[in-house]
Amino acid sequence: MIVPGTGKTIKESPKAEIDSAKAWVFNKSAELFEMNNKHTSEAMQQIDSQKYMDDISYMDGTNPETYTNQKKNYLEKILSDESFTPPNESAQELWGQYTQTFKQDQINEAISVELQPRISAKVKQITNGVNLHAEGIKNNPDTYNQSLLEFNEVIGEDNNFIPAAQLKELRTTALEVYKTAYIQGMTRLDPKSLMMEITAGKHKEVGEAHLDKYYIGALSSYKVKARQDVGTIVDLLTSEYNTLLENGGDLESTRLASLDPKAISSDEMMIKLTMHSDWFNNIALEEVDGQAYIFDNKLSVNSAIENDKAIPVKDVKQGKRIFKQLARMLG
Repeated sequence: MIVPGTGKTIKESPKAEIDSAKAWVFNKSAELFEMNNKHTSEAMQQIDSQKYMDDISYMDGTNPETYTNQKKNYLEKILSDESFTPPNESAQELWGQYTQTFKQDQINEAISVELQPRISAKVKQITNGVNLHAEGIKNNPDTYNQSLLEFNEVIGEDNNFIPAAQLKELRTTALEVYKTAYIQGMTRLDPKSLMMEITAGKHKEVGEAHLDKYYIGALSSYKVKARQDVGTIVDLLTSEYNTLLENGGDLESTRLASLDPKAISSDEMMIKLTMHSDWFNNIALEEVDGQAYIFDNKLSVNSAIENDKAIPVKDVKQGKRIFKQLARMLG
C-alpha cells in the first residue's frame, strides 16, 4: 500500500492491522505536529542573531544551541518517548516513513531560518577583516595589493554562500575601503608619490571630485613636510653657525663636520625648497655666471635673485631633473 504524503509503499498486512496502524499514525502525526509547532514558536523567540555574528561555533553550526541543532535534538528526544512507540509492525513501518520525511522537512526549515543570520555573520566577519587590513594599509600602503589579493581569495570567483547582490556590494565596499586607506596612508607617508600617481592617471575609479580632494590633500601634506624638513636644516645650520662664532671657528666641534653636503643639495631637498615657496607652480630655470637657478617665472632671473625668489642648484642638469619631477607632481 502507498503511505499518504510520502509516495512510498509498505508490505501488505491484515486489513485490521493496517487500518489500526493508519489511525494511530494519523493521531500521532497530529500530536507531533502540534508539539513541534509549540517548540518552534518558543525556540524562534530565543534566536539571537548577534550570536551568529560573534560566536564562531554558531557560524559553523557546531554549537548545540543553534536553532537547527535544537530542532534536531528536540525531535530525537520527543520521538524516543514511549507515547510515540508504534503498537505494531505496520504502524512502525508507517511511522518510520512519516517521521523520516517530517524530520527532514523540519531540519530544512530550521536551516532556512538560520540562513540569513549565518550570511550576516559571514559578511560581518569578512567586513571586520577588511577594516583590519585597511588599518594595515594606512600604516603601510605597500601592503595594498597583497591585501586585495587575500580578500579576493577569501571571496572566491563563485561564492555559494553569500547571495550575489550582497557579494557584489561587499566587493565594492572592500575596494573602496582599501583604496581610501591606501590614499590616506600615502598622503601621510609619501604624498609626493601619490601626487605623481594621480597626475599619471591612477585611481580614476574614485571619481574626479574625490581625486581632486585627494590630490589637494597630498599637495598640502607634502608642503607641510617640505616646510618641516627645510626648517630642520635651517635650524641646524643656524645653531651650528652660532656655535662656530662662539668657539672661534672650530668646525670640528660642530655637527657641520659630519654633515653631508650632498644631502642638503640633493634633488629632493631642492624640490622641498621650491615647494616651500609661494611660486612653486610657475618656475623657470636659467644659468647666470656659471650658477644655475630655479626661480619665480614672473620675474627675470636677476630680479628673482635680488628678491629672494631664486634657488641655486648644482647645475642645469639638476635643475632639469627637478623640473621633470615637479611636472609629474603638479600635472
